[in-house]
Amino acid sequence: VISLPTYIHSTAAISPDGKTIYIGVGAFGVSANAGPTAGALYAISDTGQLLWTRWFGNTVESSPVVGPDGTIYIGSWDDNFYAINPNGTEKWHRALDGQIWGSAAIAGDGTIYIGSIANEFLALTPSNQVKWQRTMTVPGSAAIGADGTIYVGSWGDSSLYALDPGQGNVKW
Repeated sequence: VISLPTYIHSTAAISPDGKTIYIGVGAFGVSANAGPTAGALYAISDTGQLLWTRWFGNTVESSPVVGPDGTIYIGSWDDNFYAINPNGTEKWHRALDGQIWGSAAIAGDGTIYIGSIANEFLALTPSNQVKWQRTMTVPGSAAIGADGTIYVGSWGDSSLYALDPGQGNVKW
């Protein structure tokens, strides 16, 4: 058991080699030069040792996802979506127009799907280029079907959307 000085809302993700567990946390009342509502990404070894902590400017509720190259993708309430290297350094980040509550999904071709509470849902390349963006009322976490269809729920209109991965058009 490893105790973290925070609360955990996210699901853990595991590195491709199975040796590192990543978990996103909120940290109300805990500060690491990021303010009283800092959030973090923890990397923990498969033997339970804390490897590193990456602090963000606000709470993290989204679950981390790990790409095939080991890059960890995670969103924060600080309105940013992050790509973190396996050693804890930032690869890149993308500012979105609102907090990120949902978790990203990664397609077989590496495309990353993520949304924010500011009614935006994006398809990004692993190098942080926007493939497409669509307006969607407070999108949640996405899932990808066997045929590539993106399924995402809308917290704002209580609907489930099926999106075409090519352009983000609504299938239904």
